[in-house]
Amino acid sequence: MKTKNPILEAKNINKTYLQTSGFFVKRHTKIKALNDVSLSIREGQTIALVGESGSGKSTLARCLLQLQTIDSGILMFNGKDVHSLNLRELKSMQREVQMVFQDPYASLNPRMKVKDIIEEGLVIHKVGTTIEREKKVTAMIKRVGLSRSDLVKYPHEFSGGQRQRIGIDRKSTRLNSS
Repeated sequence: MKTKNPILEAKNINKTYLQTSGFFVKRHTKIKALNDVSLSIREGQTIALVGESGSGKSTLARCLLQLQTIDSGILMFNGKDVHSLNLRELKSMQREVQMVFQDPYASLNPRMKVKDIIEEGLVIHKVGTTIEREKKVTAMIKRVGLSRSDLVKYPHEFSGGQRQRIGIDRKSTRLNSS
């Protein structure tokens, strides 16, 4: 069996924050959030980052998605240096590589119905027609073990685990996946 090439690869990623303290006399302290982090994610692979609070999990995720810049290291997407990607390629990367937030209570808009939450990414990325999106959203909700009738409910009507599944569902923006 042929091994798939990495879709996302990080090599020796470093990220430092500058913390300022003091009122009259300012002191600056460097906080090393990521220190020489490397990882490789292959197409179709799902990974989970586990660690204590403050260990750099969210920082790494934001850096991988280019929501934050890295201080040093190499970040590759489909074999190309992320810093050389044009806007279209960067948007493609951000569609394919996404994070599911740990806190399902804070990551879903409480004023939106589940159907609208899941469909939002499809609408933003102009995927399919209204009818195609409706079919896709229905298939997606069933895939994570919820029913079509759940689409008209609001996030507060679900358990934490169900909210996480809705969050995962929301990340699936490709019309051809099922």
